[in-house]
Amino acid sequence: TRGMFVAGDGKLWQVQPGTAPGQAVALEGARSIEQLALDAKGRLWAATDAGLFRIDTRRGEAIRVLDEPFHDLQTDREGRFWAVSARGLSRVDGEAGTVAEPEPLPLATHEEPIALTSDADGRLWLSLRNSDLMRYDPTSGEILRVGAQPEIDGGLKESGVPYLFVDRSNLLWLGGRMRGVATASADGAAFPAIFDTDLSGSAMAPGNYIRSLAEDEDGSLWIGSAGDGVKRYDSATGRFQRFDEAMRQAAGSSDPNAPLQASGIVQDAK
Repeated sequence: TRGMFVAGDGKLWQVQPGTAPGQAVALEGARSIEQLALDAKGRLWAATDAGLFRIDTRRGEAIRVLDEPFHDLQTDREGRFWAVSARGLSRVDGEAGTVAEPEPLPLATHEEPIALTSDADGRLWLSLRNSDLMRYDPTSGEILRVGAQPEIDGGLKESGVPYLFVDRSNLLWLGGRMRGVATASADGAAFPAIFDTDLSGSAMAPGNYIRSLAEDEDGSLWIGSAGDGVKRYDSATGRFQRFDEAMRQAAGSSDPNAPLQASGIVQDAK
């Protein structure tokens, strides 16, 4: 199984079950790595508060390509590289180090896109800060909005979800701020939740505040949280495998009660 790259606290590690994390890669000037993504050539990128970085995984180096802060990155099914920032949704040319003008989305002033993914039909899904989900077809311009309906059984439980992900079966996964992970068909369906009930007390909320999601080659779901580090979810048993001790060791942290953030996860392309 290929390793998983995990980001947290401005650094990047490679995590693989049964082994200790590799040496951390620091991204100069970045206090927060928002998300990770692979481009169409399998190169690793990081969206941070200090700009867009391309990661040389062989040398363990991070190259800043753009200075503009970004929230999330995504390569769609046609190989186009997208990013969301305070300016909106834009195409990114990693080779030239340029960002295109934002797409003409009908966004209110407060509706800043904070999370991004793409489905099997080439449509982009965006989470808007403190607002709806939006599905956007960049070819036709068609837009669909999905608002939170927590009072309805199977409805979207919260607005402004911090992470979106579509797996190989075209299932849409949503990482919530308080309610763990929810799933839905990319064509529209219910939003059942996956909640880590092993956490208790003050660890419950940050442990179920989802910052990142990824699917590995075995079909397992990897979940990065705001306080419980990274864990792997076994859908057959409904249980979580934790890597918090290994991440603390790699980060040089000796406090077992300190929050451990995993803000980006992606599987090594090699």
